Amino acid sequence: MDITKLEVRAIDKMQAIELIFAHHYSKIMPKLTEHYLGGFIDGTLVGVMTLGWGVRPVHTIKLLFPSMDRRDYYEIGKMCMDEAMPKNSESIFLSRVIQWIK
Repeated sequence: MDITKLEVRAIDKMQAIELIFAHHYSKIMPKLTEHYLGGFIDGTLVGVMTLGWGVRPVHTIKLLFPSMDRRDYYEIGKMCMDEAMPKNSESIFLSRVIQWIK
């Protein structure tokens, strides 16, 4: 698969869970998830990332950036890709997610 063709788009929770359960070492899903994102190549789902907040989101962001609030950031809850993907695919996926956020 050509990783340069990777597209990121929102997916539903069940699509995300299927890929996560198949490829991620931890089956526990974060509770405060706002976005489920899929990485697709030629229409095939090859990666998933969930974005949300940790257990104490206001405390976390205020500690790092006192002038910001919870709405100013996301944490990666889960990220995984199909094992068949080439080296550095995760970096490309992360880069495309950052573009999606912007």
